[in-house]
Amino acid sequence: MDNLPRQTPFHFAVEFNFAGLAAGADDRYFYHAGQTRAGQLQSWQDLSNADRIGLVDEWRGLDVSLTLSRRGALRAFPIQTVSQSESGFELVHQSTVVLPQWSIEADDHGRWEVSMNLRTNLELALSRLRSAA
Repeated sequence: MDNLPRQTPFHFAVEFNFAGLAAGADDRYFYHAGQTRAGQLQSWQDLSNADRIGLVDEWRGLDVSLTLSRRGALRAFPIQTVSQSESGFELVHQSTVVLPQWSIEADDHGRWEVSMNLRTNLELALSRLRSAA
């Protein structure tokens, strides 16, 4: 970002929504900061000083990770809808939100920057396809 007023703090956040990853199963989980299993994908994650978070769906063979060049707050939470079924009302998982956010102040030239690297690892899914062929 350029031409920011100096000495004025701002909040900046970017929202990522990951759909198609099921929640509520032990083989679908977050990882971050040395924790290989930080909670199922429908759990809330609230990291105050982080630079990486990942989402894994072992059943599908997917691993998605987001790495930040600047440490910041990383929040993750489910998007759910309420549905009425024969057994009553139930929550239906729609997607998982990952929300990196920062409190920023521009440098002396009115600039602030961050890089985000979104990586998708399909190795497990591809190896399953190869072995099935």
